[in-house]
Order: sequence, then structure tokens, then C-alpha cells
Amino acid sequence: MVSTVLVTGAAERVAEVSEALRKAGTEVISVDDLEKLDAALAGIAPGSLRGYVQLPVNVAARGDNVVERVRNFLEDGLLARFSAASAILPAMSDDARVVLVGGNALVEASAPDDHTARLGLLKVLADAFQADKSATKIQVRVLPHDELAEHIGAVTLGAEPTREQALADLLAQEPKMSFDDWRIEVMGLVNGEF
Repeated sequence: MVSTVLVTGAAERVAEVSEALRKAGTEVISVDDLEKLDAALAGIAPGSLRGYVQLPVNVAARGDNVVERVRNFLEDGLLARFSAASAILPAMSDDARVVLVGGNALVEASAPDDHTARLGLLKVLADAFQADKSATKIQVRVLPHDELAEHIGAVTLGAEPTREQALADLLAQEPKMSFDDWRIEVMGLVNGEF
């Protein structure tokens, strides 16, 4: 049985990931403009998508000041991903795999940025997706922006991460800390009774 996967995001990355999925024998629906998402979803029966890959979109800087530009960056990039996920929910099968790929970097170098906060919001999206489909076996993964298209495709089709990838994912989630901070945190986990 050929499974169908929807891939959304910026055109170049969508093409790369879609090609990797096609090489693996998957039917792919590619959407590189979120304005066309509703039209693409119109032809998809509810519960028929076996996978969804959400890649970042290209975001143009707009606004008269840094505050407006950062707000617009978040609205046009990361927050637009929540709207896309909401639109796709009904099309997802009960055992689908969802892969959210980080990205969306500020175009303006002078604007403040917090990569950890952006990744945290992407994880909130993953949790929300999982919560909406909690009665199903749906699986949601968050991958960093620098993953290869082939790896993104493999994860979408059910490949388990290697030990090294799992460790790298875990390290990417945890904040950098000194040995002293680490020791205090680990010792705080000890609940000794004497």
C-alpha cells in the first residue's frame, strides 16, 4: 500500500524532502505556498494522510521598527505553522507520523532572537498536535533545521533515530550548563534516606 504524505514549507526544501519521500515509494502532495493549502486539502479524504512534514517557510522582513518586524516574523513564520497544522488535522490518519522541522531565522541580523524560545514554541505545536489526536496512535517529532532531506523522509516513514541522533536531539533540547550546574541538578534528583 502506497502511503500519502503532505509536505509544506519553502519551495526548495519542499522539493528536496518530497523527492526523498518519492524515492522511498511514497505518494507526495507538495505545498510550497500556505495560501494554497486549503485547495490542496480539498482533494484529500479525511483520515487519509499517513504523514505530514512541516518545513519552515521563507519570511520577508516587514514593519517600521524592530518590534513590528519581530512580531511579523513570528506571525508569518512560526505562528502560521499553527494555522497550517490546524487545517491539516482532519486529514491525518490515526497512525500518521508528523515531522515538524525547525527553521525560520530572522532576516534582520540586528533584531533580537531566541532560538531556544522558537524551538520551544515548535515543541508546543507538537504537543498541541499530539493532544488533538490523543485518542490515536499518531506520532509527532520535532527535528532541527539542518537535517538532511533523506533523514526527514526516513523519520516521516517510521525510521527510528540512531543512538547518536537520539543523543543529539536530547542535547539540543537541554540548555548548556557548567559542570557545577549539572552536578547541582543531578544531586537534586537524589532522594536519599538514611
